[in-house]
Amino acid sequence: MNDGSTAPRKWRIRTKPSKLKKSESKKQNKMRRMAEKQFPLPDWLVQLLGALIVTLIVETLSRRSVAGAFRFIGTNPLAFLLNFSLIACTLAIALMFKRRLFTLALGGGIWIIMAVANFLVMSRRGRLALYPADLHSITDGIVVIPKLFTWWQVALIAGAVMLAVAGLIVLLLRTQMYRRDLNKGWLRLTTTALVFTVTLLICLENGFVTKTLRPDFYAAYKKNGFSYSFVFGLFDTGMNAPVDYTDQAVQDIFDKTDPETEAGNQAFIPEPESGTNDMRLGLVTKGSSMEGYSETVVETIVGDRQGVIQDEDYPSIIILQLEAFCEPDKLSQYEFEGEPIPTFKRLRETCSGGILYVPTVAGGTCNTEFEVLTGCNLDLFGANEYPYYNLVRYNEFESLAHDLKPYGYTSTFLHNYSGTFYGRNLVYYNLGFDRFTSLEFMNGYDLTEKGWAKDTVLADYIIRSLDSTEGRDLIMAVGVQTHSAYPELDDEDAPFKVTASPEDSESDRLSFQYYLMEMNEVDTMLDDLIKQLEKRDEKVMLVVYGDHLPGITLSHDEMTTDELFSTSYVIWANYPMEKTDRDIESYQLSSIALEKCDIFNCGAMVTVHQSFMDYEPDSYLKKMSLVQYDITYGGHYWYGGKNIERQTEMTFGVEPVEVYSTRTDTAGNLFISGRGFTPDSEVYINGSSENTIYVNESLLIVQGETMGKDDTLEIRFYGADGLLIWALSYPEAVEEA
Repeated sequence: MNDGSTAPRKWRIRTKPSKLKKSESKKQNKMRRMAEKQFPLPDWLVQLLGALIVTLIVETLSRRSVAGAFRFIGTNPLAFLLNFSLIACTLAIALMFKRRLFTLALGGGIWIIMAVANFLVMSRRGRLALYPADLHSITDGIVVIPKLFTWWQVALIAGAVMLAVAGLIVLLLRTQMYRRDLNKGWLRLTTTALVFTVTLLICLENGFVTKTLRPDFYAAYKKNGFSYSFVFGLFDTGMNAPVDYTDQAVQDIFDKTDPETEAGNQAFIPEPESGTNDMRLGLVTKGSSMEGYSETVVETIVGDRQGVIQDEDYPSIIILQLEAFCEPDKLSQYEFEGEPIPTFKRLRETCSGGILYVPTVAGGTCNTEFEVLTGCNLDLFGANEYPYYNLVRYNEFESLAHDLKPYGYTSTFLHNYSGTFYGRNLVYYNLGFDRFTSLEFMNGYDLTEKGWAKDTVLADYIIRSLDSTEGRDLIMAVGVQTHSAYPELDDEDAPFKVTASPEDSESDRLSFQYYLMEMNEVDTMLDDLIKQLEKRDEKVMLVVYGDHLPGITLSHDEMTTDELFSTSYVIWANYPMEKTDRDIESYQLSSIALEKCDIFNCGAMVTVHQSFMDYEPDSYLKKMSLVQYDITYGGHYWYGGKNIERQTEMTFGVEPVEVYSTRTDTAGNLFISGRGFTPDSEVYINGSSENTIYVNESLLIVQGETMGKDDTLEIRFYGADGLLIWALSYPEAVEEA
């Protein structure tokens, strides 16, 4: 009987849990159990063991031997502890995540990947280690990989990268999550960071690590350890303001450059009680300031003085920078038969010249180039400063091209490699050049076995550049023929047989034979160029130098820093010129050359070098630092408080690329007539790429394509990295055949 106390039985609905809810419940329980699961080893043990293993792997790769890593521990244990604690900090962060295996692999893997990259870099660039500035040029590095490694090495590297990425993805998706204790995690990180900080202070105070990576990155990495050196360099950029940087300080320096002022022959800055005489080391320490920089000091340097321009018969100036060019007999670890560079040797005997101290070894071409063009001392910048990337790519910057413009010079830059490498298509515009001709705008060149353009094309385009103008020329030409890597050349094919190499390495011996063969070809090009210049009626000065030593095996312990960071230079002219020999820095080279042309005080750094080069070294470097900071990161007091501005546009090619006319034949092929065409000319119609056939400098053909009255035509030039260098538009109406 139903008394109303309960609902009728037919209204009681018995429901079953849905499959979806069951599935969600199981998933939540599983994740809860996973989150509650402890990691199989104590976190502190994983952190310390992981950091030790990673540090040993990194140092083994950096020193190219297990024994070298353990020697590092024995000879400099505090520096090893510094690197260990730095890596331990990253692993402490990795242990604060639930997917611990993935984050540990990622954190440790990044260090190992950088160490492998450093290993590969040194295997091809010799003493030049991987440093943070290389991160700016990753794209450029990828482009040259096929020239530095064999196809199977490239395939192996690509396979290893893909395998590493796949492994990380698997760890991210499949590894178990573990319980985390953030309080303990932060405690571990704080403790490790404290150990790192204390160790760093002790190391710096007692000289267990260097306070700067310059000038010798390799030696600094070897002493400091890879991990610390790389991270230190990552934050070491720019240039700090000197302590006394004022407009008046710069003005005072300028006044000392004027022989007509009362103070013209007096030293401006008091000599310090002690200091370095090493021109490469400089006087500015990162993190500190230098005395003497302010707006007032700068104005005292500048005053109303300008370079005095007289109507004289100034010569055309050619600066020829040769890749990895040196006097090979000075590499005492190698012995060889014959003389591979007789022309340069003859010039060293008969012309002005000497040793040229450069800022790099085995690579870093653009840094030597920057010093020669601007007169700036690279060692006054931070270790991570690549001026072409950080300073010049997006800002106008004074160079010889700017300085010589008032003297009636047309400035041309020639480079037989890609125009986008080091961002040169942007850099040379900001350096004030009138014309830029890269390999994409050249014809008639040959390639080496490794795919580098031979330097004979530079001689041709130097003459063409001189012929294309009526007045004076400034031509900067940068070659690449003797670029590393150097394949092995058998004895029967070697014009210069190598009889001894470091540690009697057969591979090094055969590679050096290839290097000498390429050097001989470059020397022959130099001889041909001089013969052509001797026949010219106009006065011409030729400055020739090597940018750095080659990327070959060198026994570093047997060479001093000066020997490693030096090449040679000569100054030749097709008119009588007094011979003076002097060993100089690369940032002084242009000032020395201009003095021989009777051109003085034509720019900021040129003025400083010409006026104070013979002063006491500390005083000279202090003045140099004040002015260099002013024109780079300072108030530009030298220029009246504003940066310099270029007054002309830069064109590409020795002669402008032009389209004269287009026509379509009866077979439906488009013929484009003009000048300045090269194999790298690409035709675009209405923005669409067309299959372009290069015939010669004045004719391109596009098969099976016609143009109407409303169609637009472009001739584009792309760099080796696929970036657009320049494009010519031809929008006029076309009359079909």
